[in-house]
Amino acid sequence: MGIEIHDRISSAPGWDEAVTAAPVFYHRSFLQAFEDAPLHPVLRHAYLSTPPGDPRPEYDGAGIAVPVTLQQGVDPMNVLADHIPAARRHPVLLTHVWHCYETTLPGTDADLDATAAVTGTLRELAQQWNAGHFGFVNVPAHSPTAAALERLGMTPIPVETGHGLGLAPLHCLDDYLATLARKPRQNLTRVLRRAHEAGVTTEVLPPEKADLDGFVELARRTAAKYGNADYYRPGIFQTFVRALGTSARVIELRRSGHLIASAITLLDQHRYHFWSVGVNYAATPGFSPFYAAFAAVMEDAIASGRSRLELGRRNPDFKRRYGMRPTALVAYIAAV
Repeated sequence: MGIEIHDRISSAPGWDEAVTAAPVFYHRSFLQAFEDAPLHPVLRHAYLSTPPGDPRPEYDGAGIAVPVTLQQGVDPMNVLADHIPAARRHPVLLTHVWHCYETTLPGTDADLDATAAVTGTLRELAQQWNAGHFGFVNVPAHSPTAAALERLGMTPIPVETGHGLGLAPLHCLDDYLATLARKPRQNLTRVLRRAHEAGVTTEVLPPEKADLDGFVELARRTAAKYGNADYYRPGIFQTFVRALGTSARVIELRRSGHLIASAITLLDQHRYHFWSVGVNYAATPGFSPFYAAFAAVMEDAIASGRSRLELGRRNPDFKRRYGMRPTALVAYIAAV
């Protein structure tokens, strides 16, 4: 199918056309930011692409666009350690990066020939780069991409659960609250009341105006409880988020001028992503700043006009309690 391999996103033709409907993780702003400020170590980048409007009769897509990275010793979510430990001993070539929680193959439309072409190219590239394994992580289990990979003989390995919620029926935060069971609705309403009584202010900011140093301090403190503080690498993370431009928003909650919670959200054409959050529980003994931040994110997501809210991985009990629907995520990893 004439798949080309480029080492920089700036040189990949037809990329923007192919990823119009894809998650924000596939957009040029995210990929360029990751090139310039890698959130986790990457040995090499590659971008598999075809120009849009390929004239050959067997292919009538918008152009394939698949980012891959060669990594070694990087496993912040313990996916490889828990499920494919052999993949940790040598470099591994993966689509995409670990900060992406929804892997797809833009431009293939899950066409079997196009998916086979991507998979074959990935295997050849893994051989050239001396990778021990190659494959796909965080693929929604019931997606067309998963179905196509399984038709090609790849075996799914359950690795994670993502969560999200359709926003189309909702017009305001009260509409969302009305969908909840009595206890979670009362709890969130109580948090909002106490936050108001405590004088908490909320501001939605573009990255260049946000206190990203404050975010990283809060987020690392929270992540350290799970041994994962370097998911937010100081300096690099701030640079990365600023480079996202209009693809990102930062929602800050303050009490008496002090940052008590900060959420980074990402936006694409159809989705609003609650991507990451940091909170200071000690600053608000009467209520949870995380719940207050969640309510602020929900309100902004509804107001954004996007049709879906994505909440990514982990913390499943909270997400189910507050109406999020689970999506099983699987990996397809093969030895080279």
